[in-house]
Amino acid sequence: MKRAIIIGATSGIGKEVAQRLLSEGWQIGIAGRRQSALEDFRHTARTNVEGFTRMVDTAFSYFKNNGGGHLAVISSIAGTKGLGVAPAYSATKRFQNTYIDALEQLAHLQKLNIHFTDIRPGFVATDLLNDGKHYPMLMKTDQVGRDIVRALHRKQRVAIIDGRYRILVFFWRMIPRWIWKRLPVKTK
Repeated sequence: MKRAIIIGATSGIGKEVAQRLLSEGWQIGIAGRRQSALEDFRHTARTNVEGFTRMVDTAFSYFKNNGGGHLAVISSIAGTKGLGVAPAYSATKRFQNTYIDALEQLAHLQKLNIHFTDIRPGFVATDLLNDGKHYPMLMKTDQVGRDIVRALHRKQRVAIIDGRYRILVFFWRMIPRWIWKRLPVKTK
């Protein structure tokens, strides 16, 4: 039987992925808590760095001691370039990208049968983004959930969810830092 632990499964993307995996017969464990404001730096760092590290390290250790597994995380395209409207969020998502890269290397060096998937969605219509601001290219949770499960089945290493965001991220990476810092990014 396939098993998964989903952190952040009380709403939004995590809930959608949990429901889809359950419908496929997976045994799942879920955890989550509601986050009132994304801009609370300490809360964001505590959740996205400390909480993330503890959960991922626990999963890594479990897979290491039990013959392997598939460790998938939902980070964000915000980890690609720092977004001025959400600096703490962007930084913590970059941390998650780098942490998974390092664990993948460690698993390879230790010859562990652990696969990694870094899922990077853009803006998704969840309660977290129900704050009255305008978010471009907002995706629906059912589509995002379907794309995430497809990426897991394919064991994709990095999955940027939605073709529009794949194109956006491709071009983001080419923008020199001196131009990026001058771009007016707004959510209103």
